Amino acid sequence: MKDRFRGYYPPTDDELKRVWAEATIVLDTNVLLGLYGQSPSTRKTFVDALQAIAERLWMPHQVGLEFHRNRATTRARATAEHTQVAANLTTAIEKARTQMVQLTERDQQLKTQQAFDRLDGAAKTLKKALDASKERLNAERKDGSDPVLDVVEHLYTSARIGEPFGPKELSRHRRRGAERFASEQPPGFADLKDKTGDRVFGDYFLWEQTLLHARAAASDVILVSDDQKSDWIDVDGSPLPALRSEFYERTGHDVLILNSKTFLEEVSARITKADPVEVERAADELEDAATHRLHSVSGNAVLKWPTIPTPEGFGALRTEWLGSNFVSPGLRAQINNQLAAGWGDLVIPPQGAMARALEELGTEMAQNLSALVAFKLGEASRQAAVNRQMGNVEESEDDDVAADSDSPAAGQSSEDDGSPSD
Repeated sequence: MKDRFRGYYPPTDDELKRVWAEATIVLDTNVLLGLYGQSPSTRKTFVDALQAIAERLWMPHQVGLEFHRNRATTRARATAEHTQVAANLTTAIEKARTQMVQLTERDQQLKTQQAFDRLDGAAKTLKKALDASKERLNAERKDGSDPVLDVVEHLYTSARIGEPFGPKELSRHRRRGAERFASEQPPGFADLKDKTGDRVFGDYFLWEQTLLHARAAASDVILVSDDQKSDWIDVDGSPLPALRSEFYERTGHDVLILNSKTFLEEVSARITKADPVEVERAADELEDAATHRLHSVSGNAVLKWPTIPTPEGFGALRTEWLGSNFVSPGLRAQINNQLAAGWGDLVIPPQGAMARALEELGTEMAQNLSALVAFKLGEASRQAAVNRQMGNVEESEDDDVAADSDSPAAGQSSEDDGSPSD
C-alpha cells in the first residue's frame, strides 16, 4: 500500500536517517536568491550549513540558469524595500496630519501638535535605522563585488551542476509540461498565470532534471524550496503528496521537500551541531522572510481576481468550497460564519464589507480562496493558457527541426533521457 501511495505516508525514522546520511541535496533558485536578502549573520549561519554538506550538493541546470537571470534584480531589490517603507511612513504621517487639521477646525480644543512632534521624531529615528541598514547591505556591492555569487561559485563545482536538455529533449519536455499543466499535475501549473515562454516551465524543468539525476545516481533527494504556491504546497502547508509519490514511482527513491528554515534546523541538529541560539535566531529570520513573501503573494491574489462570467459562479464556489475537504474544518467554519451572508455581494475586486471580511480572515483565507478561484472556477482561462502554450511549443518544435537535424551540441545530454514514454 505505501509504495503505491508514497506521498501520503510520512517517512519512518529509519528512512529519515538514511536520507539525511546519504541523499543528494538540491536547492531551488529561490533559496539561493534568498541569500541576498538575509542579514550577514543569518547568511553566514546558512552558508556554514551548506558548506558542511557541500559534497552532496547538486544543481539542476534550470536552477543555475534562473539564478544568473535573476541575481542582478534580486540584489537591487534587497534595499528597495527600505526606501518603500520610509516613503510609506512619510505618507501615512502626512495623511494623518491633514485629517487631524480638518478635525481641529471642528473642535478647536483638540490639541495634537506635541503628539505629532513626537511622531515626527520617532519617524526620523526609524528612517535613520533604515538608512543604516541600507548602507550595510550596499557596502557588499562596492567595486562590483557580489559575496553571494562568490559563495555559490565556491559551493558548486562543474561536477555538481547538471546539463541542460538537448534540443529534442527540450521540445519533448515543453509539450509534456503543457500536458501536465492541463491536468494540474504539479509542479509548475501555477506559473501559467503570470509567466510566458520557457519561463512557464521553470519549475517543471527543475523537477524533471532532479528526477532524472536521482534515477541515474540511484539517490534519495532533499529538495529545499521556499516556493509556497499551490502547485508545490498543500493547504496545510506540507508538500503536495503527488510530488513525493511521483518521485518514488519514477526513481525508486525518496524525496524530502523542506523550506529553508526547516532545512537549516535539521542540518544543524543532525550534522553540524551548530550553536542552537544562533541557529534559532537565523531560523526565525528565515521564517519571517517566508511569512512576508506569503503575505505579499496572498495580498496580490486577493486583489487580482480572475474574470468569472456569471454571478451564479459565486454560489457554485461557496457550495463547492464549503462542502469539500479543500479547507480545514476550522477555516470552513470561519468562512461560513463571516462570509456566507454576504457572499452574493462579492464584486471583483472585493470592496467594502467583503474586502474587510477577507482581511480579517487573513493569509490562510487569501491563499486558499485565490487558489480555489484560480484553479477551480478558472478552468476556461487556464485551458486557454495551456492552448496558447501548446501553440508556442508547436512553433518552437518547427524551429527545432533544423537545429536538431544533427547530434546535440557537445556538452549537452542526448535525446534519450531515460524517461518512461507517455
